[in-house]
Amino acid sequence: MHGARGHTHGRMYTQEMLAMFGLEACQDWQQSAAALDRDNFAFMSIEQLSPKMSKIINLRNIMGLRSPVHTLCRLLNPLHAEHTVDGVFHPAYGPMHQKTAMLLGVKRGLTIKGDGGEAEIKPDSDCDLQWTFDGEYQATQWPRYYPRRLVKQDLNLEELLGLWRGEVEHEYGEGAVISTLATVLQLLSDKAPEQSDAADYIAKAEQIWANRNKQKFNG
Repeated sequence: MHGARGHTHGRMYTQEMLAMFGLEACQDWQQSAAALDRDNFAFMSIEQLSPKMSKIINLRNIMGLRSPVHTLCRLLNPLHAEHTVDGVFHPAYGPMHQKTAMLLGVKRGLTIKGDGGEAEIKPDSDCDLQWTFDGEYQATQWPRYYPRRLVKQDLNLEELLGLWRGEVEHEYGEGAVISTLATVLQLLSDKAPEQSDAADYIAKAEQIWANRNKQKFNG
């Protein structure tokens, strides 16, 4: 995973959130390799991954808007992963992302029109997905996890750990986790994406979430 930070005032960034779970950002490829071996997960900031790109991204506060570099940043795949996930805010960017992924040789890619442009399923509304599957482009709509729209709750950072540990309830957060995990399970399957298969992957995601190690991030 990679990401930028500091380019928008008042925003919370992935790097800081991961640190709450003891997942510190890697400073070089050696640390990334060690983290992958240890945790099957590694995060590197764009500042470390590509300092020049980081400088361009941080021009947003001066220019007042995003540049195409923000889209390019989302599509970076330095380890040539066969499966990729990214997010968009504007619907028209979804097909552009996936067609670009095809040109870049991504075997299987998923672009999510997430809340705020994040690579996260909105659990209380139908969500547009763009897929690249073995050289073919496909679009589907992921069904909402909850039949009704939810009132957005304020994000308390301490609740992130509490939700994982089962100490607090957060309806939107839990639905987002399960729904997003379900789409990744479909991406990792050997089948071409079918909208009718969503219920099966959601059931598997619910089971994985229910069986998580709640003590894993107890510091």
